[in-house]
Amino acid sequence: MAKKNTHVIHGVAHWAKILGDPVPNYGGDNREWTIDVTPDADGTKILRDLGVDSRIKNKGDERANFIQLRQKEKRLDGTLNRAPAVVDEDGRPWPKDKLIGNGTVVDVKFSFRDYGPGKQPGIYPEAIRIREHKEYIPQHFAPIAGREDDEPKADEKPQGHIKDFDDDEFPE
Repeated sequence: MAKKNTHVIHGVAHWAKILGDPVPNYGGDNREWTIDVTPDADGTKILRDLGVDSRIKNKGDERANFIQLRQKEKRLDGTLNRAPAVVDEDGRPWPKDKLIGNGTVVDVKFSFRDYGPGKQPGIYPEAIRIREHKEYIPQHFAPIAGREDDEPKADEKPQGHIKDFDDDEFPE
């Protein structure tokens, strides 16, 4: 039987898919809840002390040194896992329709399971406390290059728009 204990790390959330139903995993063979967390120095020490610091990645983006925590929808025997609880600072349930944006400051309570020699330990999110919420705002288009703001000017055409022609370009 695996030894289980619980820990809490503080950090910044990215790509949080922890509200509502689980999403398909990368391989498409299972569904899961996931959250990437950039832990603070204390959280990094906790992960190092647990021996899972090799799971801290850096892809050269805004996440910096982050760890991905995942909870599969189903266990190997087919029984359902519970979704991680998501709460506000006062412990009240977080609204399912209030999506969590990148940069949200969180505390993540996770269970650590040591499966014994030769097996990689498991780390599974149990609960997420939202400390400083950043609204998730989907971005449908990349910003126009060289612009300080995302709003096009009134006289500016979006990329790919057909040029307006002057009357003198097409004489009758």
